[in-house]
Amino acid sequence: MFVIAEITLQHQFFPDCVWRDATLLPDQNTSEAMRRLGLSLVASGNVWRIYGYAPTGRTAFLQYCVSQDACSPFRFWLVQQSTWLLAVTVLPGDWKGVLGFSSQRITADRQMPGAMIMGPAQAQIAPAIATGEICLYPADLLSRQAFTVTLLARATVWEYRLIPRGQRRLQNPQIVDASGQIAFNPASIHSGDDDGQNGWVTRSTSAITLQQVPPQRFALVDIARTQTQSGRSRQQTVMSVLPTPAADRLFTAYCADQQPVSVMYVYV
Repeated sequence: MFVIAEITLQHQFFPDCVWRDATLLPDQNTSEAMRRLGLSLVASGNVWRIYGYAPTGRTAFLQYCVSQDACSPFRFWLVQQSTWLLAVTVLPGDWKGVLGFSSQRITADRQMPGAMIMGPAQAQIAPAIATGEICLYPADLLSRQAFTVTLLARATVWEYRLIPRGQRRLQNPQIVDASGQIAFNPASIHSGDDDGQNGWVTRSTSAITLQQVPPQRFALVDIARTQTQSGRSRQQTVMSVLPTPAADRLFTAYCADQQPVSVMYVYV
């Protein structure tokens, strides 16, 4: 038994880009060809492998496949189980429902494994459950066995709405980033016209890439308006850990420039 092809699914949203939340399903023609040729599709985490067997070996087997039908690929539908994941994925502006990946379209000939470049799907009709199409041409598999399909995570502006609920009275709240990489605008009074909850609101000055497990690096501090005798302002940490965008509500608003905004409520 030998590996005909290996496809690694990667998504920047998941830790270490390991994308286990997807399935590959062969289309009808590919299913029939796999039965005829004795091929099997096996998943191991985010790695999918097509196994075959022939006494003559892998190269001779693929040459036989090419001689039988040189123009037809092995086609697999990429099925994403969680519908919300598409909301966190960077998609091309002309995306129409099915992303296309092909062994004929990779980033570099000498790169191993070959990184497939996102483009239009080749099939005219795709099942409703399909997020993407992956085509493997036997002629390409003669020189390359392993491929990667990688999707990037969307970046959003993060907005914190600070809602008073207890006895604490915030004077000058600020969101600080322990890493110093992300800055937030000065907090302003939030009237609650949209959600009926008065408080403060502040947004990040730049977009933040969404992650399934974001690093807990943001904290809420309150800086007193009056200075101490040394001339310094007193700073008190109100919350050392702040919420991050929920998977099912990754962004619920848009900036004036139509950049998505992830809104989170903090009750103090």
